[in-house]
Amino acid sequence: MKTTDVQIALSLDRAINYAFQQNAIPVVNELRLKNDAAPRKDLTIHVTTAPAFAAPVEVRLQVLDANGEFRVGPLDLKLSHDFLAELNEKVSGWLKVEVKEGDKVVGSQTESVSLLARNEWCGLVSLPEILAAFVLPNDPAVMTILGRAAELLREHTGRSAFNGYQDKNRKRAWEQVAAIYRSVGELGIRYISPPASFENTGQKVRFPSDMLGQKFGTCLDLALLFAACLEQVGLHPLILMHQGHAYAGCWLEERTLLDPSDDDLQQIRKLATDELLTVFETTIVAGESPGTLRDAELLAAPHL
Repeated sequence: MKTTDVQIALSLDRAINYAFQQNAIPVVNELRLKNDAAPRKDLTIHVTTAPAFAAPVEVRLQVLDANGEFRVGPLDLKLSHDFLAELNEKVSGWLKVEVKEGDKVVGSQTESVSLLARNEWCGLVSLPEILAAFVLPNDPAVMTILGRAAELLREHTGRSAFNGYQDKNRKRAWEQVAAIYRSVGELGIRYISPPASFENTGQKVRFPSDMLGQKFGTCLDLALLFAACLEQVGLHPLILMHQGHAYAGCWLEERTLLDPSDDDLQQIRKLATDELLTVFETTIVAGESPGTLRDAELLAAPHL
């Protein structure tokens, strides 16, 4: 609902999850008012939500001139930890902005918002880099995987230590990735298809302990699992996506991309060609023959 006196424009994320609260991500990037009437004084801007996924906000404005504008952004909207942490299914909600001059409402606008489950990623259309919040290197299952990976690393290299990039040697970094790959391949995880267009609309994800218990995982679940293991041993993982599919990568030198998310495939292709990173298919670890990291790299190559 809108009134014609004070026009309200909102720039906001329409899909919110627990990760937004944990990482202090602003939901309302900008709130803008435009006064189409005579000058107004002593305005109060009220922002409320339903259900109560955020605390109410009140902003006071002394003067808004005729044909004048007022902007604030990002809006200090404090998300509720308890509400979002306990959400197991998606809920439809709304955010309402109401502008009052004294007791008179001179502007009002309501926007719909999707409140996602705690373990639900919102997809690339909202905030791509928030996917990193679903990488859980401290999940107990990660150390179980790394324990077996250390044994495999010792068998194949004579050294069981996961020392990240300390050797300053790409081969040693690759060997650590290969050992983790083999360890995950021994878990008996079975592949399950993700929802259609998950890369845009998002999906619920299985955390590492869920995957070890359920023995199922989508391509995104598996990519997040590898990323958690790699991060725990001091390596820098990547998660790559194209239409309908996710796969994993890892830097072989201690470096990262300039931005947390990027759509420059040509850059990734060049880095892989120069052997600065490895890119590998994750779903074959859920097959009858998981193969080796080399096999997974060959399967990922057509995506680049």
